[in-house]
Amino acid sequence: MLKRLLVCIFLFATLVGWSQTITIRDAQTLEPLEAVTILDISSQNFVVTDPMGQANIDLLKGAEKVTFIAIGYQRLDLDKKELALSEYNIVLTQSTFPLDEVVISTTRWEKKVTDVPNKISVIKPNDIKVRQPQTSADLLGSTGYIFIQKVKWEAAAQ
Repeated sequence: MLKRLLVCIFLFATLVGWSQTITIRDAQTLEPLEAVTILDISSQNFVVTDPMGQANIDLLKGAEKVTFIAIGYQRLDLDKKELALSEYNIVLTQSTFPLDEVVISTTRWEKKVTDVPNKISVIKPNDIKVRQPQTSADLLGSTGYIFIQKVKWEAAAQ
């Protein structure tokens, strides 16, 4: 019985050792990126990275070219050689796109459209560039018209 168990453990460890894991990180922060789609366009096979920025790419072994797609990041196409040269550690660069105008409307309670206050403040794109907010809450707080209270996720979840 012990021999069979040891053989099973050895076989499992061998199979796990043969799988190829890739890690995707942000180019600026080097933080792992979750939900990056890794796609073989020719076969339409794909995998998605986990919260640690990792994915098992055994499904893509036959791929000549692999594409990395993530919201907010530039698309990246790599062939087999480039992927091997990177030692399966990939960094993606954030992409930016211009916004003409963003409308943010919020209240604590549901209201009818007819009951919504008429006062509207407009924040121009140049003002956004100057302030360089990380979030919409930072942008709205910097106007001086509203107060933003930030709460840590751990504290809010309790």
